Amino acid sequence: MTRFWLSALAVLAVIALLVQAIRGQRARQRALALLAGREPRTLADIHAHRFRPQGIAPEVVEGVWQVLATEFDIDPSRLRAEDAFSQHLRVFFDGDSMLDVEIVLALEKHFAIAIRDEEAEALRTVADVVMLVARKTSSDGDAHR
Repeated sequence: MTRFWLSALAVLAVIALLVQAIRGQRARQRALALLAGREPRTLADIHAHRFRPQGIAPEVVEGVWQVLATEFDIDPSRLRAEDAFSQHLRVFFDGDSMLDVEIVLALEKHFAIAIRDEEAEALRTVADVVMLVARKTSSDGDAHR
């Protein structure tokens, strides 16, 4: 009798995992459809209208877009500076809205910077990431710390 219940519990656990995976896949498909419905924008346009007025180098914008597009496996021309990790991009994360550890590591590697946990926790939008990376890569020697 005990084996029966253990087997039944194992089957239920597998079913629950499958349902969760299917829901996650459907949510990702909806997010990708939303992004695909956006008008594509060039990085030059994004930089000119959103980041150049703040004195941010185009290489920073290009690098952040490249890392995020690679990590999310999405078309970078559909990504927007105002995209929030807890809203527009949440489907690409396993847990909360904090920037995923793998993305932080990819940003650190790409830009040769260090991002502290509390800095990563404060990042809410793609623009926040650009601003942090811009500070960290500035000519100021303390910016990398």
